[in-house]
This record gives sequence, C-alpha cells and structure tokens, in this order.
Amino acid sequence: PSNASRSSFSGMVARTILPPFKPMFEHTWIRRADHVLETIALALSAYRAEQGDWPQFLNALAPNLLEEVPLDPFNDEPLHYRVNDDGSVTVWSVGPNLEDDDADERDDVVLTLKKPSN
Repeated sequence: PSNASRSSFSGMVARTILPPFKPMFEHTWIRRADHVLETIALALSAYRAEQGDWPQFLNALAPNLLEEVPLDPFNDEPLHYRVNDDGSVTVWSVGPNLEDDDADERDDVVLTLKKPSN
C-alpha cells in the first residue's frame, strides 16, 4: 500500500479506537497534575511557616523547599499562581483543554490554600 493509504488507514484507526480511551488518559493526567499541586501546596505551607507569608512567585520555593518548581504536566510550562485579595493562594494547571482558564475549576486543575487564621 502507498504511504497515503497507510496514513489514511492509521487516521481512521486512531479516530475509531482512541476516543473511548480519552477519558482514561485525561484522568491519568489530572491525577498527575493533582500530585504536582499537592507537592507545591506542601512547599507553600512550609514557606509560609518559615517566612510568615506566601511567596509572590513559585520560584521562591526552589531550591530551599523544592529542588525545582515542577512544570504543568499538561503542557510542560510553568504552573499558574496568584496570591488572592483574601490572603489565600491559588495554583493551577491548564488541564486537559490546554488553555489557561484563570483557575476555572471546570477546565483547569486548581488548588487553593486559605490563609491560616491566627
């Protein structure tokens, strides 16, 4: 068979066989993102305990609390982070749609840490 017919056949197989597995793959990557965010949460909590406040940027966690700040497992880019007006912090991954939806939990994988009460 020609390369064109092989390519066409491969595409048909991929469109037919792979879609049922998409939720499984997405679930696996979401769990990876959850694990990365939990690791960041532990480092953020330790930073806050040592410094008295949240860092302004995630890179402040390395190298003292983390060897390096992990990347977003969905796109291998830096995770998103912000200090919120209420004193909490939010860290998020772009999630399966690969778009930054500003920590919208419907599309991004999000973790928020509340400011501890004194």
